[in-house]
Amino acid sequence: RGHVHRILRDLFYFKPKSRKTKISSALTYLQGVLKKRAAIFIISDFMDEKFDQSLSLLGRKHDVCALVVQDSAELALPDLGVIELEDSETGDLVTVDTSSAAFRQTLNSEIKKRQELRDKLLRKSQVDRVEMNTGGDYTSALVQFFARRGRRR
Repeated sequence: RGHVHRILRDLFYFKPKSRKTKISSALTYLQGVLKKRAAIFIISDFMDEKFDQSLSLLGRKHDVCALVVQDSAELALPDLGVIELEDSETGDLVTVDTSSAAFRQTLNSEIKKRQELRDKLLRKSQVDRVEMNTGGDYTSALVQFFARRGRRR
């Protein structure tokens, strides 16, 4: 219990050095630090590139599970008309017309393509996946995952 509280405290007070995501750095660090086989949970939206090699290396030695965090507003952007969006990592601003059918179709196909690439990478790296929605109940997704996993073993 004390260890869980320490982890939660560390996560709560953590101040990142950069706003950019670099999953490969975290995975490479874990690969160097962990000497024995471990259960690793990666909580991310996996909107990053060039982490496939480090994930594959980690997945070969350890039991890795990807907790994919998704926001329903990002998956199905509501029709709000013309809005300005900011990239939280770069600060770049872009103006889009969310009521445009062409924009919505392009966005949906891009999201689908990214999800397929991510899922293919996770399967190739032998990493289990649990999808979690920011607005939903994440506990039921985890319970279902562990139940499925228990039946597999």
